[in-house]
Amino acid sequence: MPSLIDPGGRVDDLVNACLHLIDTEGVTALTVRKMAAVLRLSPSSLSAHLTNKHRMLDLVTKRVGMRLVRVIDYRVHRDGAAALVPDDDTLPFVRAWLGLVELSRADEVTGAGVGLLDEELQAAVESAYTRKRHDPDVEILCCVATGLWAAMCAADRPMSADRARDLITRAEASLGLALPPAA
Repeated sequence: MPSLIDPGGRVDDLVNACLHLIDTEGVTALTVRKMAAVLRLSPSSLSAHLTNKHRMLDLVTKRVGMRLVRVIDYRVHRDGAAALVPDDDTLPFVRAWLGLVELSRADEVTGAGVGLLDEELQAAVESAYTRKRHDPDVEILCCVATGLWAAMCAADRPMSADRARDLITRAEASLGLALPPAA
């Protein structure tokens, strides 16, 4: 009797392999050969399960992005802009997200996924502050957060979480954004 394959588990394994590669070797390490090596599979076996590198990157982009959306959506309603500063558990996903954003500049499929998830991230932040969509002040806050993410992930002298939290809360105050009173 054939064994059942858990495609969700395989995608999670792929995401974890990509997180590991980005963390240890950088985004340029996202090759089918290296992903397969981390997963202890042959490149042809990995491709057979997940079609091709574009499909793999699309799946990884969506999983990493949705993880960030869920975390931010949950935390921002409670903590405001300070929730945009990643903790130790979220930082690898932020690092991977920034790498995927960089890859998306040269890959149309990844670019489409990044664009959609970027809108989802902004919508999660907007939902905490306002009911209107495409609030320019929230867009500015999200851009500041992305810059702080890059500074926190810098290989040379990364910014501390405390410094990032201070800067994002100052940006929040400067933009006049405030969470509505708790009901």
